[in-house]
Amino acid sequence: MNYGLLAVVMHRIEMIMCFYMNLCVFKVNDQMGWEYQRRDVVAIVEYFERKFRFTHVEVWDVRVKGQIYRLVLKDEKRKTTFDDLRYPPNFKKDPDDLRDNFVKVDVYSEKLILEATIKTCLSEFAEQCTDHIALAHCNIVVEFYVFPNLDEVELLLNERYGIDINAIPLRRLQHLNQGDY
Repeated sequence: MNYGLLAVVMHRIEMIMCFYMNLCVFKVNDQMGWEYQRRDVVAIVEYFERKFRFTHVEVWDVRVKGQIYRLVLKDEKRKTTFDDLRYPPNFKKDPDDLRDNFVKVDVYSEKLILEATIKTCLSEFAEQCTDHIALAHCNIVVEFYVFPNLDEVELLLNERYGIDINAIPLRRLQHLNQGDY
């Protein structure tokens, strides 16, 4: 039996159930049976696709409420600093909050995200993408940015991360992981 494949399938089922549970509120009715009410104020991931996967960066497109958002997950491969965590100025800083690794998730949209439910949904999706990491030893920070044209993924990756997609040989794009960059 392929346990790796089983783990992937179970993880996907867990993600689908998580999104479904966020969509509905379950409660006990008068007859002690279960019923649910649909929430209209919840954002749900309608579609997602991994665009690129390098050894230290992944790029995902995620659609929520009809709008596409681009997530860039970057493994910094270094110890977290207090500046990474963006604590408020007078916040008591505890050195135990600093983990051995730091993963930054940048969420790009073509316009400013004002709806808190969308930010929560995208943050939860990013957490699902990083579930395989030893989270007890890693800080994950999600930040939101506006990028005028998400169709220009090459420009985004080149400007912000120094990755030139056009310089990647075609043979590297034929594999699940595009390797080092």
